[in-house]
Amino acid sequence: MDENKELPKVEITRNAPEPSNGDAAMASSPLSAYYRQPKIYVSLPSKGAFYSSNALDKSEDGKYAVYSMTAKDELMFKTPDALLSGQSTVSVINSCIPSIKDPWELPTIDLDAILVAIRIATYGENMDIDTECPACKEEQRYGFDLTKYLEELAQFDYQVILHFIFVHTHTKSSQRKHLQE
Repeated sequence: MDENKELPKVEITRNAPEPSNGDAAMASSPLSAYYRQPKIYVSLPSKGAFYSSNALDKSEDGKYAVYSMTAKDELMFKTPDALLSGQSTVSVINSCIPSIKDPWELPTIDLDAILVAIRIATYGENMDIDTECPACKEEQRYGFDLTKYLEELAQFDYQVILHFIFVHTHTKSSQRKHLQE
């Protein structure tokens, strides 16, 4: 390396928001401005109604911070064994939405909203979809606004509906009566 060259100066700003847990070591770190920050906040379609007590840290306003995926998260989505077992999706949800403590207990009604929110936080609000016309083989690209889809998911009204299932057991004698009738 040329010793006469001057290295670029690095400016460190301390304008990062204070950590929510009040950890003094984190607040005094010169790297605090570079900590991973939430990109968006999402409301769960279930409003947290179907979670067990230890699966979700419920927020006061019903909105949950969504962080963008890291390089490790993106690699998890490319690991075939983890995809087959579901572990890659669980790991990404743990990483990107830390309020969800146990994604294995995640209600399916929230899964679409969570995965779309992670996609928005990582890549932006628009998703391009490439298609090919089967008749003329012309390739076309369409833009899809994911925030509109997320808003549609939030508008569903999910309710707890209990169904009672009655099971009638038959003894051998009652089965014979039904067969004779």
